[in-house]
Amino acid sequence: WNGREHNHFFRNLGNGRFMEMGVALGLDGTADARGFAASDFDHDGDIDLVVNNYNAPAYYYVNHWNQEGNWLAVSLRGTKTNRDGVGSEITMHIGDRPQHRLVSAGHAYTGQFSLEQIFGMGQTEIAEVRVRWPDGREENFGPQKARRRVVLVEGEGRPIASPASAADTTTGTLPWYNRLLIWLFPLALLLGLILVFNPQNIPSHGNTNPE
Repeated sequence: WNGREHNHFFRNLGNGRFMEMGVALGLDGTADARGFAASDFDHDGDIDLVVNNYNAPAYYYVNHWNQEGNWLAVSLRGTKTNRDGVGSEITMHIGDRPQHRLVSAGHAYTGQFSLEQIFGMGQTEIAEVRVRWPDGREENFGPQKARRRVVLVEGEGRPIASPASAADTTTGTLPWYNRLLIWLFPLALLLGLILVFNPQNIPSHGNTNPE
């Protein structure tokens, strides 16, 4: 192990060439890295990184690069094939430019990527999604709106909401109506206590008959 061996991060330039960006992005750690995992850990629609180091704490890199583009997070649920859809290919069509994601297990040494697949959509609001399941069958799940997390169930032909969609995936917070309930609950509790302990509401046990 040589502590002067920096980690590298390569950006795909889209023309068959790559550019080393590790230093510019602060990803050039010098610990003895042994593996990494990529996933949308903070549920904001982009890919974050965790790097596993030997005899040292892991590096956790939160991605804040270009938050303006749209995205779609897709998970699979197999019913006839395997439960997680491992071996399936997800294709998103944005115009005439398809994106492909292969759902696989065991991505790297000491590292496993999330089975959820993140698709970048740029400024596109809706895109067609198809799945080729491990047994070769193809299923069309139709147009999907951007900035959502969906679960595609084998044989259903339509998505269901991901459990993570209970949170606002744009801001990482709860929806406004849940936040409103959180604020109103203490007020309702206080009002209830006032009504219960108001002396005017407590019946008198004495003799109120003037005779």
